[in-house]
Amino acid sequence: MRILRICKNRCVASVVAASLLIANTGCKDEFESTSPSTLSQTEVFDATPLALQALNGVYVRLSSGNLYGKKLSYYLSLNSDTECISGDTDNGRRAIARYVATPYNTELKSVWESLYIAIREANNFIEGVNGSKLLSSSNDDRTTILGYKGEALTIRALLYYELVRSWGDVPFIIDSNSDYTSKTNRKEILDHILRDITEAIELLPASSSSPSRISKDVARSLGARIALYRAGFHMTVDHKSAPSDRNDYIEMAKNWCKEVIDGGRYALESDYEQIFRKIMSYKNSDEIIFEIAMSKGNSGELGYFVGKKHAEGSPYGSSECGVLVPASHFHKYNHFDVRRDVSLSVTQYEGSGKEKVVSPNNISIGKFRREWLVPVITGKQKYSGVDLPVIRYADVLLMYAECETELSQTATSEAKEALEKVRSRAFSGAPDSVLTVVMDKYLAGIRDYEGMTKAIRNERAFEFTAEMIRKYDLKRWGILQQTLDSCKSDLHKILVSEAPFNDIPDKLVWYVDDDNEHVKIATTDNYRFDPTFDFTRTVKTTKWKTAITADFINRMCEAMDETPYDLPIPAE
Repeated sequence: MRILRICKNRCVASVVAASLLIANTGCKDEFESTSPSTLSQTEVFDATPLALQALNGVYVRLSSGNLYGKKLSYYLSLNSDTECISGDTDNGRRAIARYVATPYNTELKSVWESLYIAIREANNFIEGVNGSKLLSSSNDDRTTILGYKGEALTIRALLYYELVRSWGDVPFIIDSNSDYTSKTNRKEILDHILRDITEAIELLPASSSSPSRISKDVARSLGARIALYRAGFHMTVDHKSAPSDRNDYIEMAKNWCKEVIDGGRYALESDYEQIFRKIMSYKNSDEIIFEIAMSKGNSGELGYFVGKKHAEGSPYGSSECGVLVPASHFHKYNHFDVRRDVSLSVTQYEGSGKEKVVSPNNISIGKFRREWLVPVITGKQKYSGVDLPVIRYADVLLMYAECETELSQTATSEAKEALEKVRSRAFSGAPDSVLTVVMDKYLAGIRDYEGMTKAIRNERAFEFTAEMIRKYDLKRWGILQQTLDSCKSDLHKILVSEAPFNDIPDKLVWYVDDDNEHVKIATTDNYRFDPTFDFTRTVKTTKWKTAITADFINRMCEAMDETPYDLPIPAE
């Protein structure tokens, strides 16, 4: 089995040199460094400033276009009922997203190898710290370098989690003397990295300089996500039953979530849209627990590959729009839910700088729209340098609600409270009569395990569109196949006006508003019309309900038989 040949005596000086790349490409200040010309491993890890440079070299791997810069984040996380890849099926990213990838897929190979390269860097760093003379000191340097080890342990855990949730059983390498290895059972891998997370929490600082550096709460939040995956259906051969030790890991996840919640360092933004406006403006949000730092002009394609379509000539620059949203997901949102028109967009920009309404086959990601970039990036530059959000406080709240529900097997007040915090923001500004229905009556109607589980799963779908979570949620719940099948069925129901999609209009009626840029749409659901829409104006129409094509429906999943849960390991 081919992974990559790992140099057994690789000099850590090259890791430090890698961190110089960040300084040369304008990445975040906390990752900038200056690399000495000649270094030995002893010199690097016996001085905290040099060890920090080596750690920065580990972090910089994460922003690679093969990893969180693009491919790992968005090729491997598609398709689901909330996001899908655009374009005709090929032997690359679209084959991955549509569940027909082969071991000879070059995009898979590039992600696979880059994951193991980053793991190698983390292994080297951890071993370097373990051999440092600073560990025998009694000053602050010992605490500092152990904190750096905690960051590296967490990064390695995150990378192995990515491997397991995409490939299942994979080679498990945790030292620099390994070369080739056979596959290790996925449970063993997750058990090991959860022990690493536990150790890291003891070593890490309580807070960090930015959300792109790992702290105790970052490790707890990521650890909770990993523990819930370990408790899930992807751990069993048939993906249809839970592991026998499931509750042990749910309890672990619950405890970590509670520690983050009780710590009080994070809070929900009062305005859902502001989360993503801040992200696209290179600002921090109190809701972002961890994000991957990118480098403007060199990495990060939020606003380009992921985001609203901008044609060449748009004053905001052009974009590819490689990720779409099934119309069924758009129409499942309550029309008073503010998340819909933030997360999704039914418009795109023409070269003239004006919006136009698109077909239901081209609904795009709205929360990372290019026109929100501050400052604006014009032209064809695709590397926005916008940091990639990995986990938000809303996720911790909903994971906590899920853990409470699974352990109690009922709808507890604690679970409802956590759900309510997330859901209430979604309906901020709705009339009181609406709030009575979507909040008070909705929550009162959740009385048992089944109702609470359905509510949490639905809330996660509406809250985290385009945040590379949904597919892996479906895998750990054991419902990937049936959800993709339901998505196809729902799209067909829209096409033929079958309930619950029988109130969808045949066409969208719209015009470009007085600002000569944004469009105003009369309605998207036939029963809530925009009260400010001027029907006396000259309007345009876009075919809607009947424009959904059979090709779009079939491309949600092209696997001939059962949808494969695991990607094929790349061939040599």
